[in-house]
Amino acid sequence: MENKLNMEELTNKLKSLYIESYNALFKNNDYKSSNKFVNEYVQIEMQLVLSSQGIKSMKSLLDDENEIVRYYASVALVSVFPKKCIKILKDVEKGDLFLAIEVKYVLNNYFQNNNYIQKFLAENKH
Repeated sequence: MENKLNMEELTNKLKSLYIESYNALFKNNDYKSSNKFVNEYVQIEMQLVLSSQGIKSMKSLLDDENEIVRYYASVALVSVFPKKCIKILKDVEKGDLFLAIEVKYVLNNYFQNNNYIQKFLAENKH
């Protein structure tokens, strides 16, 4: 039987996967490993956003000291906390070269109602 992680453990795992995915892709040029991490973190994001407690736990990552964590959390939560996430994304755009390139894509998807969490939440309304 699989052990269930609590919200804090899921959020910490999510943070770790964000960093691992970034490092695999942008530091090690290993897209296969990065894709594996992406698949894992998307599953955790989807689990967390289904509850207000999970969203609150994920929201804490928007204030993380690590820019990579703030970026990935903003990508996931832009449809839930647009003002805060767009500000974070715009700040990232001025910094890390690799992530800066991605910001325009993320924002375009958001403004076209094409954010993956946004779609997931719409499909899972009760």
